[in-house]
This record gives sequence, structure tokens and C-alpha cells, in this order.
Amino acid sequence: MLLSLLDNNMCLVSYKDKDVCVEKYISADDFIMCVSNSLNKKTEISTGFCPPGFISISITESQKYIVYQYPKLKENISYNGAEFKDFPLPAIVFGFFVNALNYVSDVHIGVTELGALSPKSKMYAYPFANVSGGNTSSQLCVGNSRPMKIERLTDLTYVAEHYMLLDNNEDYYNYTRSRLNCHTHISLLNHLSNKTSKYYYKKVLIENGLTLQDFINKGGIDCG
Repeated sequence: MLLSLLDNNMCLVSYKDKDVCVEKYISADDFIMCVSNSLNKKTEISTGFCPPGFISISITESQKYIVYQYPKLKENISYNGAEFKDFPLPAIVFGFFVNALNYVSDVHIGVTELGALSPKSKMYAYPFANVSGGNTSSQLCVGNSRPMKIERLTDLTYVAEHYMLLDNNEDYYNYTRSRLNCHTHISLLNHLSNKTSKYYYKKVLIENGLTLQDFINKGGIDCG
């Protein structure tokens, strides 16, 4: 295609269509609008089969959003340097926004049902610290952690573990996000340290009215 800019605020577009030379005149304003709309058009691609633990991948021109199910129901966590070994966890999912340079630019975390998941699986308020807001909030505060770069999709398994093992404190802890009425994060951790994952669903968690599909949709794709 050949584009010629004319003196009368017009453009001459020349191209071949099945060996036939075609010429069209359009205004410069219309041409600029066409280019702008093309650049701003949002395209999305949904992958098919994902590696184990990866629930959903949404892709646009500027970023990817990957939903990953954390594989462990016990983890060695810490609070201000004090270790809680084999601390029980509910079923946790991460949502990673990855920018065009493959850096993790934003992290979301949520609690879902135990067992096999579907788009209709219930979500629960995140009971721990480092998430600001109310029962439907999910954005993880990562403090002064440097953005992590990934080379391949499976690198996000290590990114998830990194964030799970960050030292805990009282930042953004909200006791109303659980049924236990523990007014400090450390009191919540102490209470849960000798419990099981199933205990969360009997005594701790609060349904927040969202589903796993809502968590997936943060990336802009509805998988039905």
C-alpha cells in the first residue's frame, strides 16, 4: 500500500487488489481516525489448555492476566520474623497482571472453595493482612518488593510462593473479613495455627457474593 499526502487535506491511498491497481481518496482527518481506532482497538485472546494449576489466561495488546490456583493447603509462613510451620490455608487463587515487558505489575489474591473448581465456585473475603478494603477486595499490597519478571508461564508458580512467604504484619488487616472477631492479625494467626483447612469453611470465612468467574473477569474475559 502506498499513501500520498496531498495539499488539499486529502490522502491518496494506492494498493493492489488481485493484480488490479486501486486508488482511493480520503480526507486526512478520516485517515487519522482510522489509524487511531486501529491502535486503540482492544483485542483479546483466550488460551486453551493450561499447565496444572493455571485456571485462566487473558491476553490483550498491553498485558496478560493469569489466574493461578495455589497448590498447597499448608505453608511455612512468618509474622514479624516468627515462623508458623505448616500453617493451614484455605483454597487460595492468585490473579497476576503481567505487562508487555513480562513484569508482574499487579497481584490479586482470593479465597475460593475447596476441591474441584468451576466458574461458579464461591469466593470468600480474604481474612488475612496485606489486602486493603472490604469483603470483595483482592488487590495484594506487596510493599517495597521489586517487580518480578517472568520468562515463561510456569515462573508464576515461584512468584506465587514468593508472595505467600512474605513476612506478615498488621498492614491492611481488617477483622471484619472473618467471623472470628480477631482484632489483630497475630491473634488470627495464633487461633488458626493448629486448625485445618476445613475449619476455615466452618468457622472463619465469609462469602462475599462473588464467584471464581468474577475473579477471572478482572482480566476482561468471560469464559462462560
